[in-house]
Amino acid sequence: MFFTATQEISVLRHREPMIAQAIVALQRRAYKVEADLLDFPALPPLQESPAVIMASREIFYGLTSRTGLLAMLATESMPDRVVISRLCVSPSSTRRGYATRLIRHILGHTELPVLVTTGAANEPALMLYRGMGFTDFEQHETVEGLKLITLRYLPHRASVSGSHGD
Repeated sequence: MFFTATQEISVLRHREPMIAQAIVALQRRAYKVEADLLDFPALPPLQESPAVIMASREIFYGLTSRTGLLAMLATESMPDRVVISRLCVSPSSTRRGYATRLIRHILGHTELPVLVTTGAANEPALMLYRGMGFTDFEQHETVEGLKLITLRYLPHRASVSGSHGD
């Protein structure tokens, strides 16, 4: 296989075709569980191809084993915040702390606020984020009717300059 056996978080070289394919395969397994939970089979990550991943400007982090990609998190950095744009754990590897480790890695490497959006009915994700110090920031609904919630984590060093306009 193309992954080394490690439990360390590493940056994934998502522009390499085999890595992109592994990311897509993990997303399809993990987001299928979320799609079922939300009763929303058209989650966008389920439709993505390796080409979309390879063209992405996100930074991808992963936990791997000899058998492949166990968990992955991607971020988008902006001047005033970091956005967790993807977080997937293989359904066969849940409840092992992989998501927590990936999130802690991001929180430990930025002094900026960190935002993440998930389905409002995704209780496992909401419990995870809230348990790590994220707070509800805003809610909205897609044109397709999917209710979403954005949560925000404010590092102790980040300044708070108001509500949604910061």
